[in-house]
Formats: sequence, structure tokens, C-alpha cells
Amino acid sequence: MLVLVLVLVLVLVLVNLRNGKPFAEVAAGFGVSTTTCWPYVHEAVDLLARRAPTLRTA
Repeated sequence: MLVLVLVLVLVLVLVNLRNGKPFAEVAAGFGVSTTTCWPYVHEAVDLLARRAPTLRTA
């Protein structure tokens, strides 16, 4: 069950990042509220930013 939730969150984040759709539209497509969608996307962006190489190492 937890794996399914994590996969849905991952897909939700990817849809937002790939298509640039507003949170309300992405959230509605997944049947969740905008206030649920927003933190998922921002946490994923923060995680990607922390893992990205710095300009010196890139």
C-alpha cells in the first residue's frame, strides 16, 4: 500500500514538473487537494536541488 502511495506521489510530481500544470489542475487529476499536491512537489524539487551537482563540480 505504501509503495502505491509513493508511486502516485512520484507521478504527481513528474506531471507537475514535466507539464508545468497548475497545482489545482494536477491535484484534481489525481483526486487530491491543492494543499496536498503543493508540499509533495516542493519537497521533490528541494530533494533534486540538494542532489544536483554544484556549478564547480558540473
